[in-house]
Amino acid sequence: MPVNTVPRMKPLRVHGTVVPEIDDSFSPQAIDYVGNIMMNGLSCPFTWNAFIPPNPEDVAILVDRLPLASSDWESMIQKCHLAFIFSSIYQHEKASALISECFMPLLEVPGLETDDVMPREYRQAWRYLLDSTSAFIRKTKCEDYEDRHILYEFVKTIPWIDHLNNKQKAAIFAIRSRCIGYPESESWIREALKLNSEEGLWHYYLAETLHEAVESGFMKLGGKTRHDALEDVLRHNQIALSLRGDTPEPYFLMANLLVQFGDPKASQKSYICVQNAIKQFPNNAWVHEKAAEILQQSQPSFSFMPKSYLLIEPFYKKALKLAGKDCLSLRHNLGKHQVMFGQLKIENYEGIHDEGIKNLELASKLIPDAYIHLQAARQGKLTPSSVGLAPFLFREEYCSSEESQPESKSLKKKNKSKKKKKR
Repeated sequence: MPVNTVPRMKPLRVHGTVVPEIDDSFSPQAIDYVGNIMMNGLSCPFTWNAFIPPNPEDVAILVDRLPLASSDWESMIQKCHLAFIFSSIYQHEKASALISECFMPLLEVPGLETDDVMPREYRQAWRYLLDSTSAFIRKTKCEDYEDRHILYEFVKTIPWIDHLNNKQKAAIFAIRSRCIGYPESESWIREALKLNSEEGLWHYYLAETLHEAVESGFMKLGGKTRHDALEDVLRHNQIALSLRGDTPEPYFLMANLLVQFGDPKASQKSYICVQNAIKQFPNNAWVHEKAAEILQQSQPSFSFMPKSYLLIEPFYKKALKLAGKDCLSLRHNLGKHQVMFGQLKIENYEGIHDEGIKNLELASKLIPDAYIHLQAARQGKLTPSSVGLAPFLFREEYCSSEESQPESKSLKKKNKSKKKKKR
């Protein structure tokens, strides 16, 4: 009997999974089935269960704060994450534009290069991550199976993550930790440190993750005291400073920790950290914003004194100048500060309260809490002790006033109609 000589499809290993090689004999459904298997093997926000803000306002605030990224590296992480978010809410053109912006620092083109050494040092990791993310975004635009077939051929050209060296793979794990929530974020940054413990920024990421977990109460101390947990944070942040002193973030975490450890000279020491960061990064908007925040946190009792306001306000104004006047998040913080200073009614500073009100009015177009702070400011209730609670204190009043407006208008119409009938 003749032997069946039908050729068998050559199996391929693509991103860790063995799949058949796609050819013209495949149906559209089969092409999609194999293509989806390949794409699910990619490592990017689409396969990480990355965080998606629940409200459109939160997404808008993330976009507003892009000019406040601490470095080109952090800007790339934020834009890549935002590209995933926009694609997830069907704003694919915005997603594609953000991914294109992420590629810019990787191009070796005069005029487009970045002073930040991190994108260049981890160029392979970023190429993998951006190619993987853009593949998912491109899939949303594929109109027919031929387009998807071309896309899946592109996916096959992306190197498998396990073929990257440990240094580049660690960078992908570290970036992943920035796009997901706790406790998974801690697990992934620890995996990054296992592969490359010589990268100071990964130590900072772990320190910041642990610090936020301790402060929010999410961390299970397991017999440790809060002081012990903060010592772990301090240890990793000190390593970050020694290995990667060319990034600003560890300076401000150190300033924050000095205050929390209760050192009698904490205010002075934290201010020295702030000054060191400003000297090294004088044109960084994020640095100036954080300087203002740290000074407020380190000297709460000092906040009621005029010289404290005069010390802090220039940092916010410098940050706004560097980030751009359209940064409403900064206007919100500056406006709160100016209103509270204006309420002290210091001679020669009478106009600062009105300036603060204007900044809060602008910020309220984007930020819900800014509207609530604006109402509090107009009522003279915005104080250093209540500013953190203001959204909760005034939200009910704000909502009730908003709801009563349509009712009052309708009542006026009814009263007018009644008067007409009487006539």
